[in-house]
Amino acid sequence: MRTLWRSGSGRGEDPARTPARPGLRRVGTLAGPGRNRRPVGAPGRLANAPRLSGTGTAVTLGGAVLLAAGLAGGYPGLAGVGAAAQAVVVLAVVLVSVPVRLGGRRTVTPDRVTVNTGAVADLEIRNAGRLPTGWVEVKDLVDGAPSRVAVPPLAPGATARVEYALATPRRGLLTLGPLLLERRDPLGLARRTERAGSPARLWVRPRVHPLRPSAVGSAPDVEGPLDDRAPRGTTTFASLREYRPGDDPRQIHWRSTARSGSLIVRERVDTAEPTAAVVVDTRAAVLSADEFEEAVEVAASLVTAAGRGSRAAALTVLGENGGEVALAGGRGPMDRLAAVRRTEEHDLAALVSLVRRVAGNASLVVVTGADDALVSLLPAARHRAATTVVQLSAAVGSPTVTGRAGVSVLRAASGAQAVTALNRLGGLAGGRR
Repeated sequence: MRTLWRSGSGRGEDPARTPARPGLRRVGTLAGPGRNRRPVGAPGRLANAPRLSGTGTAVTLGGAVLLAAGLAGGYPGLAGVGAAAQAVVVLAVVLVSVPVRLGGRRTVTPDRVTVNTGAVADLEIRNAGRLPTGWVEVKDLVDGAPSRVAVPPLAPGATARVEYALATPRRGLLTLGPLLLERRDPLGLARRTERAGSPARLWVRPRVHPLRPSAVGSAPDVEGPLDDRAPRGTTTFASLREYRPGDDPRQIHWRSTARSGSLIVRERVDTAEPTAAVVVDTRAAVLSADEFEEAVEVAASLVTAAGRGSRAAALTVLGENGGEVALAGGRGPMDRLAAVRRTEEHDLAALVSLVRRVAGNASLVVVTGADDALVSLLPAARHRAATTVVQLSAAVGSPTVTGRAGVSVLRAASGAQAVTALNRLGGLAGGRR
């Protein structure tokens, strides 16, 4: 992701005339305080008035004491030292108050990472003014935690480029920025901070554990009802229907056509194409923060394995605000799992209601915590396809798999253990129970 910005006064940089680097895309603009809708490159202003550092405050107070003591006691030398200290502090404030014009570009690659893999920020700063700059400390806030990098003094027209790592120790939709540019005088007595822009996004996705595609999905029952998502036009006869424009003429059933007087075609589906649905429980009442992260990793592993087998699994998340994720730029199930959070307001009834809405022909996997009440309610909510409940609990020793009322229950302490157990099972039981 690339972000352009400019501080100080003067014309901004036109993003339409700025060449994009291969493989990167511009996703936002750094704007000044209260101007988040300003076009790319529009000028900003120094956000804060100059402030004294701890050293500057000490020098100011010490100088005042020396000046007062010298004047009161008749010691001109002592008074001179105090006055000089005050003058140095005033000069430091004047230096950081001089307006500067800094333009730049921050590029973060990639904008979607996995937990603990990290991202790299490439910061390019140019002095667009007529005066040299002093040392500038750039503070980039990553979900509120600062990453600091020092930029050396720049002559007029000069450019500096620095790279720094962005740590991603936890899953989530992280907020980057705004950048804070802090200018200091050479003695470090005074500083002035400029807020250079609006936040950007970094998607930190959950870890994915190796899972065989065969462990996800089940074959629909050939004799059961036809699901709307079953792929048409393949091998197994399912039903007869009236001809529609675009149908393959080879599928016309001539005997039925002769009897009805209108064209009738065969409806065929691929009965070997597995379908799967993954439901993620987000209730804080049954999942601690650490257990929830393990549960999200299991869901990510299931969805990814299904995708590798060209059999995309339907992901359903309890309490998810899909519009909010889409508005933030989310795309696909892994971004949804990056943004998912535990909820306090949903109960068991809400989860069971969510399960009832899952397609009946889909093999269901519910990823949850240690909740036996859910296991007892699932048979009534599911009448046809295989159902597996993966329970994540720190209290579990070694993984166990049991069957109860037609529901397979896998208990594990971590996502890695759960996925390993699924691989040993050789796949979820398919078809009709």
